[in-house]
Amino acid sequence: MKRRKRRLWFAIVSTLLGLMAPLIVMEIVLRFLPVNEGLRVLPVNQTNPILRFTPNRISVWSKGWDFSLVNRVRTNNYGFVSNIDYDPLASSPLLAIVGDSYVEAAMIPYDKTGAARLAERLRGVARVYSFGASGSPLSQYLAYAEYARDIFHPDSLVIVVVGNDFDESLMKYKNAPGFYYFVENGDDRLVLKRVDLEVATSRKLVRASALGMYLRTNLDIEHTLARVMSSESPVEKGTSFVGNTAATADPTRVADSQRAVDEFLKILPGMSGLDSTKIVLAVDGIRPNLYDSSLESAQGSYFDLMRRYFMAGDKARGF
Repeated sequence: MKRRKRRLWFAIVSTLLGLMAPLIVMEIVLRFLPVNEGLRVLPVNQTNPILRFTPNRISVWSKGWDFSLVNRVRTNNYGFVSNIDYDPLASSPLLAIVGDSYVEAAMIPYDKTGAARLAERLRGVARVYSFGASGSPLSQYLAYAEYARDIFHPDSLVIVVVGNDFDESLMKYKNAPGFYYFVENGDDRLVLKRVDLEVATSRKLVRASALGMYLRTNLDIEHTLARVMSSESPVEKGTSFVGNTAATADPTRVADSQRAVDEFLKILPGMSGLDSTKIVLAVDGIRPNLYDSSLESAQGSYFDLMRRYFMAGDKARGF
């Protein structure tokens, strides 16, 4: 009986070691490769109400299973992607830039980013501080504008607007933790609501592992598995995209998005503390249609309609 138990335990231990050995080898190998280490978002709650990243940190950003794109990223003293620290007591003129991944720009060297190039152009004239995080929509831009107003008191503001910023401003269409969204207040009005974010223990464990981060960031395993498991993937449904968002101009989606745009334009001056003439709204072009004439026309697509509506609204309000 004892001999049988020893054999059983030996078989169990051998099996576990056999399973763990390849994982350990992969962990060691990946520690020598440029695995995307992530920007490590901080918790978002009443104490820290705005989405930022772990301050004073240099990390590796990379893309794809084969690390086809690699960059080193610095998050500054306030937890934003920037090679310069932000000084709330400085008195020189300040231009604030707000946006999503277009402003965060973790995929390119800092000196090539829009914020850095503007800062170089304005050297000795004004400071340039950027406030951006991937996934931010119009509603989050308002929160960043208010944050910049309260902490840094900018003299002017640029907001970069892209194709998926309109409907994703509404909690009806998106509710990722850490961001602000428009919700109905029960009086046929839209108000901003924050979705708090707590960094789970499992996420902290993944951060500590090169293999875990490779699966999560480089392979995007969560979304990959979701697409594999889903019986209604965008490809199967034949969904086409224009401006990085679904091209179909569903009337309800368009109407909802127009309400979000109207509210955004209405409250932006107050939340930024700036007159509309001090605010530039930079709207992305419809890409890749700008560069490839063989593509199906983007005219009449959701982004085309919303882009026109947004620009007409901001011009009417004096932006």
